[in-house]
Amino acid sequence: MREVRLEINGGAHRVRSLRTSDGLWLHLNGETYFIDLKKDEKGRGQSRSRGRGVNREADSASNRVVAPMPGKVIKINIKSGDSVVAEQIVVVIEAMKMEYNLTAPKAGRVTMIHVREGMQVELEQTLVEFEVSKA
Repeated sequence: MREVRLEINGGAHRVRSLRTSDGLWLHLNGETYFIDLKKDEKGRGQSRSRGRGVNREADSASNRVVAPMPGKVIKINIKSGDSVVAEQIVVVIEAMKMEYNLTAPKAGRVTMIHVREGMQVELEQTLVEFEVSKA
């Protein structure tokens, strides 16, 4: 991992980057971005990017929490069958030498935990599923 300071619109920002076999991960101002560096069938580079906010790992319509980036599960705060409230921290992952608190999308009950502590996870891998409370 590499850390650099950039000046953007007159403000200094710290950017962390990690190059992987398929792209480049950037972390800036609490947001994580992936730049796809794969080449198409004609050998041309592609410049697609996807932003992944730290608190956007589960949108309000979802019944699951997914990994916002590849990383390692370092803590699971819930068990199957537990009741949770919206925005409760359910899993903590470590990526790019930082910890990310992943939260429940809504109040509900944990129906399935797909990971365990110490496990490596991939981008958008489902970590926890919920049954959303009817309210």
